[in-house]
Amino acid sequence: MNIQYSKLFIKRYKRLPNNIKLLLIDREIKFKQNPNDPSLKLHGLIGNLSGYFAFSINYQYRVIVAIESDGFTFVNVGTHEIYK
Repeated sequence: MNIQYSKLFIKRYKRLPNNIKLLLIDREIKFKQNPNDPSLKLHGLIGNLSGYFAFSINYQYRVIVAIESDGFTFVNVGTHEIYK
């Protein structure tokens, strides 16, 4: 599975606490194996982010994902603030 990372995602990833970075690595592995794994809680977004999806890192942190013809792009990462 092909996953690309937006510049915004990379910038925000660098600012994450180390424990969240480690959780994200685990979640990315699960996402690559099965994007529909129930533990990821993948869901479609509405409003400004309609057409994008998000999955959970933990209760506080999320990853916004775009579905591309050749795979996925991780668009943004952070707390629920990323939805604003």
